This record gives sequence, C-alpha cells and structure tokens, in this order.
Amino acid sequence: MKKILHIDDDKFLLDLYGKVFKESGFEVVSLDVLEKDFVSQIDIIKPDLIISDVIRPTPNGLDLLKAIKVDNRTKNIPFVFLSNSIDAEVKDASQKFGLHQPILKASLTPSQVVSLVLDIVQPQ
Repeated sequence: MKKILHIDDDKFLLDLYGKVFKESGFEVVSLDVLEKDFVSQIDIIKPDLIISDVIRPTPNGLDLLKAIKVDNRTKNIPFVFLSNSIDAEVKDASQKFGLHQPILKASLTPSQVVSLVLDIVQPQ
C-alpha cells in the first residue's frame, strides 16, 4: 500500500482528500501543522509521495519543498503541489526540482486528483 503525506492548513480539505485517498487504497498521513524539525518528521513517516499546499503557515510550500529536496533522507520522495496558488514561482520550483505539474485544486474533483496521484506513484 502506497503512503501519501498530505500537508495543508485546511482541515476540511485534509479530511476530504484523506477519505478519497483511503477509499482508493492509499495509506494517508494528513498534517495541518509541521514540527520545527519537519524534515526529520517526514523522514520518520517515510511517504511514497508528499502532496502540499503552497500557501500555508511556516514553512510555506516552497520552503518545505526546498528543505526536503536538499536533505539526503528525503530528497528522493516524489512531491507535488496541490494548491489554488500556482504562480510562476511555483511552476519554476516544480520544474527546477523535477516535480510533476502542480495541481490546481479548484480545477479538479478529488477523484480526478486521485487519478493524477496514481499516475505519479504507480506509473504505467
């Protein structure tokens, strides 16, 4: 079973996506608050994929991404942004770190997001 770490400060969306991911066969760890040493926290969780919002309390999504990708314990974990705030900086960071295209929350249903996630963690 693939494990998803979903990071978002919106508890409603964490619950909604958590339910849909679990119904689709994923193990889900949903976090709205990260520990100060969040890289170690993520290393302990050992997710197969990290999904994060961009706009969130410290660390914001971009800072989170940069810290994860420079640490040897977490740099190889696939990461994707799921946000309504996808600007040029987010697109550039995604490209720089070889991420999948950011996912615009408002443009897809949770089931469509699950399909995209399946393509990331279980490529054909």
